Amino acid sequence: MFFVVRVYAIGFWRPVLEWQLIHGNRTP
Repeated sequence: MFFVVRVYAIGFWRPVLEWQLIHGNRTP
């Protein structure tokens, strides 16, 4: 169960981190 939650969290945060890198850590 914890593993599933972890994978879901990574899948959710990955595009957010990429957005921050592309836009210079500005909030969307």
